[in-house]
Amino acid sequence: AAFARIASDAGLRARWELSVGNEGARRFYERLGAEVSPKLLARWSAPEPVPTLAQLTDLFATRVRAPAQAAPTDEAVLMQGLRRVRHLLMLSLMTHQAAGRLELSHGLMLISAFARMAVQAALEHACARWRERFGQPLDRSGQEQGLLVVGMGKLGGMELNPSSDIDLIF
Repeated sequence: AAFARIASDAGLRARWELSVGNEGARRFYERLGAEVSPKLLARWSAPEPVPTLAQLTDLFATRVRAPAQAAPTDEAVLMQGLRRVRHLLMLSLMTHQAAGRLELSHGLMLISAFARMAVQAALEHACARWRERFGQPLDRSGQEQGLLVVGMGKLGGMELNPSSDIDLIF
């Protein structure tokens, strides 16, 4: 109901009607409609063009980074932002894939870029919580130390697909 209203307002009614028979798609769109503004939804699922890496980076900065920086130790704020950006990205990729406008390599690159940004945001969040609780980690000579995270497999090769998991080494 929520997405049907937003879809109608945003000019996405045909896409909504195509997904009505698919229970999984219907639940996804309903949840997405409850979390995303109609204007943003319309922009990210519009017929043209396929989103760019710069657009994804801008969306991540406004929907994840800015709220997370305002509340650096609030996990709920970070998780909500990550879910919203992931939903918008997946909606956009599904829409463009269904219309035949998405090259496989571009979709894989966007999913991988999102995963890298999400890992970086999670790392920054975890480090902020650690610093708050234990102080800044220092090496033997008193220099500040950070945590290194290495993405392996498909993440390292920028080839993640929608069902991929990620392999990390800390």
